[in-house]
Amino acid sequence: MIVSDDELKNIRKCLHYGPVSGCLIWKVNCAAGGQGDDATYVACRKGKPSILMVEVCGEKYDAPDVCWFLKTGFWPEFGVIMRDRSDDGVRNLKWRNLKKRRKPTYQKNERICVRAGFLRRVLESIDQGHLADEVLELLREERKNDG
Repeated sequence: MIVSDDELKNIRKCLHYGPVSGCLIWKVNCAAGGQGDDATYVACRKGKPSILMVEVCGEKYDAPDVCWFLKTGFWPEFGVIMRDRSDDGVRNLKWRNLKKRRKPTYQKNERICVRAGFLRRVLESIDQGHLADEVLELLREERKNDG
């Protein structure tokens, strides 16, 4: 998620994060809540608590990402995951429960799809009676694309 400088200023102006307590509270009175109130709400997927969210100036953000930004001063490029993913852990924004994601979440699934397509081409070549040299050429091409 790309966040503009203005959005980051609004987040810093409106919210306070307590890394030890895990509290994300409003610094100011606004439509979403009063000063000192909890700024988060639980978003549900398939009827289960999924992740804490916060809405600032009409924009919705994952609360762990906001906490990371308020603690470090940097917006996490690929987001933040929570070490404790139990139902109670979803509400745990303590600093020790947050972990920066190193890669985009879709990358693994995307890689599986690429591999499946490649393997399908190799199997089709074998089924069509192509020589081993042609299959090796496909392997070399795939390796070059990985590079």
